Amino acid sequence: MTWWWSWLLAIVGITGIFLAGSKHKSGWAVGLGAQALWLAYAVVTRQWGFLVTALVYGAVYARNWLRWSRDESARETAAILADPATMAELREAEAEVEAGLTTDVSDLLAGMASRRRAA
Repeated sequence: MTWWWSWLLAIVGITGIFLAGSKHKSGWAVGLGAQALWLAYAVVTRQWGFLVTALVYGAVYARNWLRWSRDESARETAAILADPATMAELREAEAEVEAGLTTDVSDLLAGMASRRRAA
């Protein structure tokens, strides 16, 4: 193995932890990707203990990435529902659906979500 492998593993791992610690869910994805590098390292160097470690760390990174994604969606939904203007838009959209003026609620919701992000 060449000298740069250890630096690559360190840089990718530290970047993932830094991003996750800065509340970026992408940090968990970077950490998960780092485990693929650790798997390669374990096989090439025949250090089989690293296989187990990479698999366990990978499972934790994947779990946290998924959990943070769900939590982020829940926070966005709560913020939307707490906004009086958005709730008024939802009531208008509901009235359009009930009146038969539209059946495509997904476009209405997507427009509301994009306006919310822009605000």
